[in-house]
Amino acid sequence: MAAAAAEAVHHIHLQNFSRSLLETLNGQRLGGHFCDVTVRIREASLRAHRCVLAAGSPFFQDKLLLGHSEIRVPPVVPAQTVRQLVEFLYSGSLVVAQGEALQVLTAASVLRIQTVIDDALPALSLAGEKPHQCAVCWRSFSLRDYLLKHMVTHTGVRAFQCAVCAKRFTQKSSLNVHMRTHRPERAPCPACGKVFSHRALLERHLAAHPAP
Repeated sequence: MAAAAAEAVHHIHLQNFSRSLLETLNGQRLGGHFCDVTVRIREASLRAHRCVLAAGSPFFQDKLLLGHSEIRVPPVVPAQTVRQLVEFLYSGSLVVAQGEALQVLTAASVLRIQTVIDDALPALSLAGEKPHQCAVCWRSFSLRDYLLKHMVTHTGVRAFQCAVCAKRFTQKSSLNVHMRTHRPERAPCPACGKVFSHRALLERHLAAHPAP
């Protein structure tokens, strides 16, 4: 018997589907439909969809993973700028006046919206020997990376965690200095024989070790 003909497979690709989907979600947000999270900035607030915020901002994602239904943004970020960036997450479009560039850069660094930091704002020309200025204390920096590191002193976000003792730091350089206090050693588990490089790791392992 002749082999059955292979079944035809059709590939359907809609070029503008993703954009259309985001536009629909944005329309729902503006109409107050299906929003499941509140973003609060001082006395102001806005409603949004947690899936969109989490996809575009690690700051929002970390809060949502903890189960928060209301997220408070650090007060160093103006409410109107947060609205601009939330709109950007839905539309991919950001209109920034020259005088607002530093303010938007500050907000994007706090909310960790890397796309804005890397792609959108470098197109804005900030004149001067030290063009990157903190919108909180007005200190100026020659490089954008220096400004972003400085902004952590205002937000208090401790993004760098020690893998040994779980202590957190605002700067990677501070974590590197701290790691020198953990001298490498061989610490074997008396129950299963697994060897750890630090006693703190062994103690954490023993706490979770099944009782013999």
